Amino acid sequence: MPSPRPSVLYLADLQARGLLPLEQTAAIAAAERAQPFSLHYELRALLYLDTTLLAGGLGMLIHQNIDSIGHGVIIAVIAGLMAACFTYATRPRQCAPVFGPRQRDWAALLLFRAVRMAHLLCPIRPGQ
Repeated sequence: MPSPRPSVLYLADLQARGLLPLEQTAAIAAAERAQPFSLHYELRALLYLDTTLLAGGLGMLIHQNIDSIGHGVIIAVIAGLMAACFTYATRPRQCAPVFGPRQRDWAALLLFRAVRMAHLLCPIRPGQ
């Protein structure tokens, strides 16, 4: 049996102490049940993990096959990917009302991801 949400336990505690009337407790509990559950932090953590695993996997693949690929090809591919990410990040964007708030959130997340990937691919680091 799943455990009740913390808000339900907190409401029951407030009602048991006599600080919240029964009608108000029922109204708050109904509003809490109707509220959607946010996966924002879980999805963000998965995106960070995805980017890290992609960069690590590509690094291992390149390290294992550096003899057959060649340094010039690797540098050209990394420079091309970096340029593509920075081009995507700096392209002019429309703020058209066609997109709803959800699409703009995903577009901002994709932009963040492109800049982050370009930063991971960039061989020049400040302070090095």
